[in-house]
Amino acid sequence: MTGINKCLMNLMHKRFWKKTVVVIIAALLYGASTYAEETKNNVSVIAGISMIGKYGSVDNFMPGVNDFPVVPAHHVFSFSFSYARNLWKGMHTEVDFRSFSSTEITLVEPVTNDEITLDTSKHYSLTANAMYRWTKDRFVFYAVAGAGIDKIAKTEPQVLQSKMNNQVIVASPEDLTDLVIDVGGGADVRLWKSLYLRVDIRYFYIFSSPERIASTTFSAGVSYAF
Repeated sequence: MTGINKCLMNLMHKRFWKKTVVVIIAALLYGASTYAEETKNNVSVIAGISMIGKYGSVDNFMPGVNDFPVVPAHHVFSFSFSYARNLWKGMHTEVDFRSFSSTEITLVEPVTNDEITLDTSKHYSLTANAMYRWTKDRFVFYAVAGAGIDKIAKTEPQVLQSKMNNQVIVASPEDLTDLVIDVGGGADVRLWKSLYLRVDIRYFYIFSSPERIASTTFSAGVSYAF
């Protein structure tokens, strides 16, 4: 995510949503027959990589206003802390907090092919999710879906020198907080008593303006049930 004028985001792919819904429904149906919940609470600490797709369009190019309208695909590191509580059988509620690091990217001006290199903005998400968990031997599988907010860390405007020695001013984002929805799943593998190894994948879709940002985050860490 960058503060480059208003150049933000990528439209989500319909096919991804259809496949995701089918997988989640199949998982819930399968889990209904294998469920066995032993604890009420679960906390996890995980870290991973968030893959952010290309967003923006050359159609949004406006000289002197939006000179670098396309943000290339890139990745950032993420860290997450979550808490889940059992409500009934396999149904849980989950609160998930995630932080996403900044990274260096290169933007290209579509007419002259001039380039600038800048750091993306750090951002944070807080989501409330519905979670369904089911147990199979040493494995606890889960599916999640929910919504929340995504907040960009406040940044100051940047004054940069382009490859062609032009001075470029990168403005700070006007909207620092946006709605975000997430869907995903994963598995906890029992290591010892109530300590588990967690593998998690989440798809995030941020309703930022004027476009949207879609990303997929792959994470691993530990979880503890009590």
